[in-house]
Amino acid sequence: MTSLSRQLVREIRTFPSCALHVQAVEKSKYLLLDTLGVSLAATHMPEAEKMQAALRAEGALDTPSGSFLLGLNNTAKASDAALYNGTLAHALELDDFGGADHSGAVVFPAALAVAGLKTSVTGGDFLNSCVAGYEVARRTLEAAGAYRAHNADGGWHFTATCGAAGAAMTAGLILDLTEDQLVSALGFALTMTGGTWAFNTDGAMSKRLHPSWAASLGVKAALWAQADISGPEYAFEAEWGGFLTTYAKDGADPDALLVDMWDWPRILRSGVKPYPCCRDNHSAVDVMIELHQIVGGDVNKINTIDIRCIPEMYKTLANAAPKNMVEAQLSMPFCAAVALLDGRVDLPHFSGEFHISTDIQDAINLITLRSDASLGHDAEPVIRAELRNGEIFEATVPFAKGDHKNPLSYDELFANFEAMCEMGDMSHRAASIAAEIRTLEQASSLDALLGLLRAPMTDTSVIDGGLACA
Repeated sequence: MTSLSRQLVREIRTFPSCALHVQAVEKSKYLLLDTLGVSLAATHMPEAEKMQAALRAEGALDTPSGSFLLGLNNTAKASDAALYNGTLAHALELDDFGGADHSGAVVFPAALAVAGLKTSVTGGDFLNSCVAGYEVARRTLEAAGAYRAHNADGGWHFTATCGAAGAAMTAGLILDLTEDQLVSALGFALTMTGGTWAFNTDGAMSKRLHPSWAASLGVKAALWAQADISGPEYAFEAEWGGFLTTYAKDGADPDALLVDMWDWPRILRSGVKPYPCCRDNHSAVDVMIELHQIVGGDVNKINTIDIRCIPEMYKTLANAAPKNMVEAQLSMPFCAAVALLDGRVDLPHFSGEFHISTDIQDAINLITLRSDASLGHDAEPVIRAELRNGEIFEATVPFAKGDHKNPLSYDELFANFEAMCEMGDMSHRAASIAAEIRTLEQASSLDALLGLLRAPMTDTSVIDGGLACA
């Protein structure tokens, strides 16, 4: 019987003839711009510095013929470059969603890492490979029973577990692996992947490494396969130890892996974040910004705020007393309170020496978050506020800003990208980077883009110490 992995590889190779090929490639450029922006903004975050220190401790920086590291002049072997760049992509909780889930933080770092291993990779091949990675990552999640069975019930962080398969496919296609080698690469990724939600107990920084570890594993898987080390053919469906039988014991749906291939490329369902917090908070934030406009941010005009959400959201986001940045980004009461007070939710609300101000605590005290199993499976939170003047405000936003059904325009995306580049001391290159990406499918190589993403070399550059000064 032909394995699921082999069937998937054969289908993936038909993508360039897909009717929606042009639309999917355009979306990949949109998401690449977003991913690079949030990654460059994170170059001064603690995660970047700590990962540099970890790589330096094991002698992994400045390897001969290494892959590039975003914002630095250092190099590293390809799998470590994917690890570093993927960590940046997820460090601010601003990376895209709707794939498996933060697919951009997995697929693009893997693609950029292996692109440096070939003398020439065209922009078109690069983008096609990234679309394929999004497709495989999302379909792997759908086959695992999607969010409920794999993530919420199983305890797996699906960006890490399912993302590795997408990264392996992307890296393998860029490396021109054969059909057998691509099957092996998937086998490695699916049987060696991992990542659980244990970080949600204490807001551990390990969350930032889940996408990057998946990207790194995907690169390793492709390189192992390129060396003709065989991976398991039946990695998805093996009765004992298969991905679906191990990581999705309840609710697995193997048919979802291949059904209606390319009827709607999965990358088209991905969106970008306007707020630096867990995507499940965004609809509530949109509603609370509307309430902010009604009360002028004055919590004294409100008696109570009741938020009902599906049980999976409650399990993830119920913490009303976050103690650090990660916990705050995963706290619906905190994010809702910030939006109510300030009419916005920005990085300064989470970063620096994190603490909850008296004003924010007062707003949190108004909020009751409740789990409501009667809401639809994909329902967004329902918010009901009782105002002191007797009025009742009730609302829900079915598709939060940034969703593919409520997208940011390109101009809005570029404005965000410029702001991110400024945070990463790369504002002088923002327009040039965006221009390269806008026509990337026509580029004969990635040299121009990669050159723009490295740190500027000047007489004051500090390489041995890690960060290079512009």
